[in-house]
Amino acid sequence: MRDNRDNRSPKWWEKVFAPLMTLKIEKFYWFWLLSFFISFAGIIIDLLNGDFETSINNGLVYSTCIAIIAPLFIEFLANYISDNHQKKKEEYSTYKAWSMAICIAALICLFLFYGTAVRNSFVLQIVCIIAIFIISFYTYLVTKMAIHSTLLEDYKDKPYYEMEKEVLKDTEEKSKELTSTTTDTGAEVKL
Repeated sequence: MRDNRDNRSPKWWEKVFAPLMTLKIEKFYWFWLLSFFISFAGIIIDLLNGDFETSINNGLVYSTCIAIIAPLFIEFLANYISDNHQKKKEEYSTYKAWSMAICIAALICLFLFYGTAVRNSFVLQIVCIIAIFIISFYTYLVTKMAIHSTLLEDYKDKPYYEMEKEVLKDTEEKSKELTSTTTDTGAEVKL
């Protein structure tokens, strides 16, 4: 977390990588990687038995990726519905909304790949494994952000009125620095 005396808002890349900051505190979140690799146990066993081509031709990678990403999407959706019923204030709704949108897009792509002629594409299945690894690990960490809200204080969603206050403050500061302005006719007016 940045020094509280530094009032600047986080840069876009800092916001993107904010969920990864949870790994600083909770090292056991890395165990999630183990579950990812266990999910592919059937494919790994086929590889070891020399039957890997059958797994690729049957699109087993796509179905495994769907099985990994679908529960994360459902968890977001269930938490969203539950929080709305309980009238809870959501702290990281931007992260959750983007994660849900990316999960939906990934699921649609995976279903399309599984159901079309590209089902047998080895390269596409490897790309899917890498993409789902990144998406699902990031999404998993987004689900843990609220637990570590003190570490991620700078990345919480700001209410609209707070953002408007900041814009108003910036405008006031700029207006104090203004010494003259130009009218529509081009005449300069001293303030």
